Amino acid sequence: MLRVLTLPGLFPDASRPTFDLFVEQHTLALAARPDGAVQVVAPVAPAVLAA
Repeated sequence: MLRVLTLPGLFPDASRPTFDLFVEQHTLALAARPDGAVQVVAPVAPAVLAA
């Protein structure tokens, strides 16, 4: 089983759905593997929290 934890500095979120789609696409490709389990921990910038 492939288990991946990714800690991207840039990742799409509700306020920025098209932000750095490259990272999201690669994460989704790993998650699509039959033996894959992916956990994403994406920090939210303080400016996004204040919005």
